Amino acid sequence: MANTYSSFEAIGATALFATSLPVAIHEGAALAGVITACILLAVGSGAFKTAVVPFIADQYDETEFRIKTQKGGKRVVTSRELTMTYFYNVFY
Repeated sequence: MANTYSSFEAIGATALFATSLPVAIHEGAALAGVITACILLAVGSGAFKTAVVPFIADQYDETEFRIKTQKGGKRVVTSRELTMTYFYNVFY
């Protein structure tokens, strides 16, 4: 199902690109292309993102705090909650 909606998103991006070319603008297809692309991108992104987000948390299975040493010798404490917050902030 997510694959179908990602196809909508890809088609929307292609429509936006194609109707932003100078030839399409001069022929008057720009406005219709932008409207169509916005609808396809909204449906594709909205459906795809709601299906993908829960899988991010499922893939990260550390539950306890850990002390890790980085390459430079700096020791850091990892936290599942802070890591999930970071993932979601980057995703959105």
